[in-house]
Amino acid sequence: MRSTCRWMALTACLAAACADAAKDPGPFDIDGWIGQCEDRCEQQSSCEPEEFLFYHGDMDNCLRDCPYYLERDENLAFVEETPDACLEALYAQVKCVFHMSCDDLDSWDVDNSHSHCGEETTAAEEACAGIDVGGFLQDCGWPQDHDTDL
Repeated sequence: MRSTCRWMALTACLAAACADAAKDPGPFDIDGWIGQCEDRCEQQSSCEPEEFLFYHGDMDNCLRDCPYYLERDENLAFVEETPDACLEALYAQVKCVFHMSCDDLDSWDVDNSHSHCGEETTAAEEACAGIDVGGFLQDCGWPQDHDTDL
């Protein structure tokens, strides 16, 4: 009986882990970036509703409008052509920033390594040195009042 319970618990844990992995395709798949853009969209709708409504019309347009730009050929090419280390570091930074609370986002200083997501920003700056990531980040909904130059 104990072994059956352990097996069921292990199966449940594995299923949960697989479900989490399935939700986030990661930095090498455009769907991973679209998912992060959708997360930014949700953040924007809760943290900056006036700006969000100005750009997207209403809350229901979020998932339809926000990731739209990342389906463009040049952004797919960016993902395909950018070195793995840069993509991984940039993805970690985007994921950190796009999951900040509203208060953390409001006080975030991209130029301060001790600010929220400072480690991720420093890693992205190092891994993406010499690579123009600004247009890609803007297409993904990078907060407008923060620098996109790494």
